[in-house]
Amino acid sequence: MDHKDEISKSIGAHNDNFRVAKQRSLDLKLIRPILYHLYTVWLFTYSDLKTILMPSVAFGILSALSGPVLDVETGDAFHILDRSWIFLIWGWINLLLLCLNNQRQPDAIREDSLNKSWRPLPSQRMAAHQAYRLMLATFPVIYIISWHLDCTLQTLTLTLLNFSYNDWGGADHPVARNLINACGFICYASAALDIVAGSPRTFMQPTTLHWLAIIAAVVFSTIHIQDLRDQAGDRLRGRPTIPLLVGDALGRWTIVIPIAFWSLACPRYWQLGWSGYVLLVAIGVAIVGRTLWKRGVEDDRRTFKLWSAWLVAVYTLPLMKRWQWV
Repeated sequence: MDHKDEISKSIGAHNDNFRVAKQRSLDLKLIRPILYHLYTVWLFTYSDLKTILMPSVAFGILSALSGPVLDVETGDAFHILDRSWIFLIWGWINLLLLCLNNQRQPDAIREDSLNKSWRPLPSQRMAAHQAYRLMLATFPVIYIISWHLDCTLQTLTLTLLNFSYNDWGGADHPVARNLINACGFICYASAALDIVAGSPRTFMQPTTLHWLAIIAAVVFSTIHIQDLRDQAGDRLRGRPTIPLLVGDALGRWTIVIPIAFWSLACPRYWQLGWSGYVLLVAIGVAIVGRTLWKRGVEDDRRTFKLWSAWLVAVYTLPLMKRWQWV
């Protein structure tokens, strides 16, 4: 009897293990497609996270911490950092809309097949018509979130800039391209400040508006540094960027001169002491040197990342001014 009980227990345990293994297998079958599609969506935005989203959240945090320098009323540092996650959600969904519309274009797919073959469309993780449907489905989501956060103005402006750039030919004119990019950066920056500060229309303060106008000029005059790395793809799609129009050598000078100017002019605007120049000038010198003497595609890609760090250094200046008051 005991022997039969042992056999029955052994068979029961085996059946239990089989059911557990089967359930795990079913769970994996359900989870893997979900993870696959989430990763696909993430890939649309991956290359722009470091250049658009992260500098923007840095602007929001640094500007909110600047307080009276920008005529901003905010809570303590923990409140500011806590609300930065809300902006990251808003900013990422807006960025996804931009990337979906941009990367679904036939010319963009051809260019990405050369420069960024890992993106969802050239790698065939998603079809262009599926990207279009995802874009349409995302619009009501971001507008509901924007209405709740009182950032509808920035979202509406970003939508107009999105279509101007991708559908109405703005990307094919160098000046319009830089202008659209500059306006887009300001939309992200102003929304970041509003959301992080927890107060709508915070960016409408005169001092803040003046500073945002200077940042727009900074971006407008230097953003084509991103075109140095993409010359092969831009040439393939026939896009007339500044480096292709005036030549690589002269195109680099149209970048380094504004970089050098703003590295000195921005600390001067805030009337900072020598310590306010150190970080910005150091990064600016590195960008100038790399732009002129490091001319490979990978070198230009790294220089563009350094430009993002330089822009964040620009964003720190009002906070340095506040520290100077202490």
